[in-house]
Formats: sequence, structure tokens, C-alpha cells
Amino acid sequence: MAITERTVPSHTGVASHTVASHTVASHTGRATLADAQRMAAEGEGLIPGGDGRPSRKFLRVRIGKTPLALPLEGVREVLPCPPRTRLYRLDAIVVGLCAVRGDIVAILDLDPVAPLETTDRANAPWLAVLHEGERTCGILAHEMMGIATVEAGAIAPLVSAGGEAEAYLEGALPADGPLPPMGILRVGAWMGQARVRRLAGEEVSG
Repeated sequence: MAITERTVPSHTGVASHTVASHTVASHTGRATLADAQRMAAEGEGLIPGGDGRPSRKFLRVRIGKTPLALPLEGVREVLPCPPRTRLYRLDAIVVGLCAVRGDIVAILDLDPVAPLETTDRANAPWLAVLHEGERTCGILAHEMMGIATVEAGAIAPLVSAGGEAEAYLEGALPADGPLPPMGILRVGAWMGQARVRRLAGEEVSG
């Protein structure tokens, strides 16, 4: 896959990004997704920008018809979607199970944040593995739209998403050229909901 890089004008609040997956523009050239994840994790999601001001890194994806930004500190890895098994006795939130580096990962449906049709689930080429503390899960994605570095103050407040989705979105990235504004997934809130914690074997009251 060809890697194309471009610098986004500073007034958008986005420092730089690539339009292909797994590579991010940096001051020293190209860095892998793993490098970007490490930098984000070391700064708990906030890293110095080119001018020293705090910034955050996000992986921009498309899930079905919905563009979504994933905080990079919550992304363990991204890989071509491996074969998956559907177990119908599990909670309906579970799209399937797959093996990733010897671990069994539950693939979760992001509805109501990014609803998918049945055909969308079958055709998704990417798996993003998310983590929060000891919890890990996968989500399906149809397109990787690059990594964005955004000044912390440039993240827009969330315009009402309506219904349950608002609990799982923390704000929005601004539009960037051909890319539309997109909500930011609140990974901790999504993975902290009771039904996900039960899947992880945690005791949940109520």
C-alpha cells in the first residue's frame, strides 16, 4: 500500500497525518503505529506537539458508514481481520471471537455509536484491538484513514449525538480536507459498561 503524507494547515488544529494506515508523520520521518502507540501511552494520551503544546493522537477509521476517531492510547494494535467464530449464546454485543497472537479476543458491535448491517460485519477487512486496563476487545473497521495529531484544545465539544451514543463519545475531531468531522470514542466508557465487564469475567452487580 502506498503511503501518502501531507501536512494539515495549523488553523485546523491538526498537525499532520497520513492517509494510509500504520504510518504516522513525525519530526524524524515515518514512525510505525506501534511507535505512535508507545508515545501516546507514555504521555497518557497527551504528547508535546511541534510547538511544545499538548496534543493527542487519534486513529481515524470508518466503521460501516460512520467515521470514528479512536484515541491512540486505547488502541493495542490494528491488523487484517482474522477468521472469526460466532457463538450465538453470547451477549448480542459480541459479533464473534478470533485469535490474536494466541489470545482469544471478543469482537464487539459498536452499535449505537457505529451501527453495522449484517453484510458490513461480514465484509469488514480490518480489526482494531482496543484495551482499557486489563480488558481487551476488538472492533471491526472498513477503512483506516490515518493517524491525526490534534492539539488538545482543538477538540470540538460534542454536538448532541442523541440517545445512548452520547455516553460513549467524548468530543469530535474537526473536519480535515476531504475527511469529515468525526466523534471520538470514549474507550474507557465503552469497555467499562456492565455487559462488557461480564464478558471479561468480572462480577457486576445489578
